[in-house]
This record gives sequence, C-alpha cells and structure tokens, in this order.
Amino acid sequence: MATRSWLDELAQQAEEGSARLQEMLSVGLGFLRTELGLDLGLEPKRYPGWVILVGMGALGLLLLFLLGYGWAAACAGARKKRRSPPRKREEAAAAPGPASDDLGVLKNLRSEEQKKKNRKKLPEKPKVSRGGAAGE
Repeated sequence: MATRSWLDELAQQAEEGSARLQEMLSVGLGFLRTELGLDLGLEPKRYPGWVILVGMGALGLLLLFLLGYGWAAACAGARKKRRSPPRKREEAAAAPGPASDDLGVLKNLRSEEQKKKNRKKLPEKPKVSRGGAAGE
C-alpha cells in the first residue's frame, strides 16, 4: 500500500476540476451556437487542462477587480452627492447684482442662526442655602 503524496492528490484534483470546466465551457459554447447562432470558434477539448484553469483564474480575478472598481466608484459618487459643489469664479463674476444682495441676506440669516445656537440656555440649578438657620 503506497500512500500518495499531497502533490499527487493536488494534481488529481486539478485534472478533475479542469475536466469539469471543459465540460461546462463545451455546454456554454453549444448553447451560444444553437440558441444565439454565435460561433466563437473555440473547442475546449483541444486545450490542455492548465490553460483552462489559468484562463478561468484570470477571468475570476478580472471580475473581482471590476467589482472592486465599481464599488469604489459607487462610494465616491455617493460621497460627492453629499457635498455641495464648490462655486467657480466664473459663476460668481457672471452673477447679476441682485444675486449678491441675496448672498448678503443668506449670510446674515446664517450668522443669526449661529448666534441662536450659541445662546442655548443651560438648565438652572436649584440654589442651596448655606446656612443652618434657613432650614430651621
């Protein structure tokens, strides 16, 4: 009874996996050919197993990269929506005179709101008398 090394076992599993992938590719290409009339000219049975495994691994990494890139773009877009865009100098110069009055009113209202926020009343603490005669 000779025991197989882990490398032999790994090679056997890789061959089985590549055979499954070749079968799935054959079925997928057959579907494209029969249902959609699209012939890519590929025959998975002609390629060695390692080519199939490397190709599928590269495709998986590409999909993971695209998913991460899409996630980053979505997060950046959401971050931009929360912030108001900065005003450009051209827009400020092209604005008519009454708009500057509106800005002055808005600034005045904002400063009043800040003053109101800063004036929040603290709760009053009850005064305690400090003499022994007051409670008697």
